[in-house]
Amino acid sequence: MAALKKFATRYLVQLLTPVSRNYKIQRRSLSARLIEVGIKDIPRIEGQYDSGQMFLHKVFGYRGVIVHSWTVNIKDTEADRALKDSPLNLWSGSYAPQDEEVIRRDLTFEGTNKSSEKMQPYYLVLMDFRDVPFIRTHCDTESFRFLGTKDGRRSVHVVPGIDYVAHEDIAPYTSVEKPPIKHGLFDKMLYHDPDSVPPYCPTEWLRDWRKEKHWGMELRTVYRQTTNNIRVSVLPFYLGSLEKIHSQECVWRYSIRLENFGDETVQLREREWKIFCISGEMQVVKGRGVWGREPVLSPKSRAFQYSSSVELPRNGGSMWGIYKMERADGSIFECKIPSFTLESQ
Repeated sequence: MAALKKFATRYLVQLLTPVSRNYKIQRRSLSARLIEVGIKDIPRIEGQYDSGQMFLHKVFGYRGVIVHSWTVNIKDTEADRALKDSPLNLWSGSYAPQDEEVIRRDLTFEGTNKSSEKMQPYYLVLMDFRDVPFIRTHCDTESFRFLGTKDGRRSVHVVPGIDYVAHEDIAPYTSVEKPPIKHGLFDKMLYHDPDSVPPYCPTEWLRDWRKEKHWGMELRTVYRQTTNNIRVSVLPFYLGSLEKIHSQECVWRYSIRLENFGDETVQLREREWKIFCISGEMQVVKGRGVWGREPVLSPKSRAFQYSSSVELPRNGGSMWGIYKMERADGSIFECKIPSFTLESQ
């Protein structure tokens, strides 16, 4: 039973009898009880999902709903051998064969040191708070930061339970739960319209919120680099400027996702960042782990995500670095963090 409970906390999705062209989706709870949460929708190979679309995250397993979308530029560098038939997808068997082919082809690279660019949808989503306790060990659930005003001063604020999700990580479904998502902002952002597809639409509050916060949440470019089957993805955002006593500095936040596409278990031991300012200054930041953690990436837990922020003078700069990863045999290798620009807008 203990092993069954441990297995259940991963929130795996089981493929059941098809209903028309859709599928019932069920989750495993702590008591190993299957709970039906909705009917599987056909994944979109082309185009974007609409605001109000319910989904399950293919990697982290949480329930969520899309509230905004962008088409972003993906800058991808493959630093070593090809990635074949990625095991990262926890939804094995839940796709039609042609859908799985597209996903695998997207994760397959040929040659070495190959760089590529492509346009791909990314989504701002609300996460279901019921699922958050089960993903805390491998996913930062407070990834949305913005500059707000309090007592006449501007400071960085954090909104919990908001994430950015790639199109390839969306498994769409129609919820049978009411409410479909438990999040403090759900009723403010979306209203139910049974005649709409999906049956939840943006409220005026959400439209105004997107206009107000657009400059701090817009995603333009995602940077990726793969070393020894470990892919690091960086999502940078410009937040705005902060007035200080002798200077004015700009604030950027960035989300980092590490993914293990190999068969080896590795652990992140150290980080080393190089932060270059256009004025010519260079900072080197070293330390153990990230945010007090030394995450393990294994065949059972292949991904880890977190976010942070940095302040630089108004003219901006760039960042890059390495993570020192330890294998099970104690050997160390360096995993590259792709260089990304910090531009004030």
